Amino acid sequence: LYNELAIVKPNYILCLGSEAGKALLGPGGSVNNSVGKVFEYDLPLHEGKHKCKVMTCIHPAAVLRSPDKLPHMTSTVKMFTQLVRGEPVGEAENSN
Repeated sequence: LYNELAIVKPNYILCLGSEAGKALLGPGGSVNNSVGKVFEYDLPLHEGKHKCKVMTCIHPAAVLRSPDKLPHMTSTVKMFTQLVRGEPVGEAENSN
């Protein structure tokens, strides 16, 4: 994952599910702890660091198991879209 991120150097990352969130943000990156929040992530590179913004969202498989979670996932994806467009998102941005 980190090698791929170093190649792509994304400006924005949407982590689908708690495992993906924890992989980038540590133990506090679970969906329950971080949904609706924007985190600054420093991607370590050989030539220095690359900053990107990270959000978490419930995993689509969770929606398949519990269709009542679809509005939650949809609202999070909309917030991520706003972030990418440079629009304000729901909660203030947090540093990681």
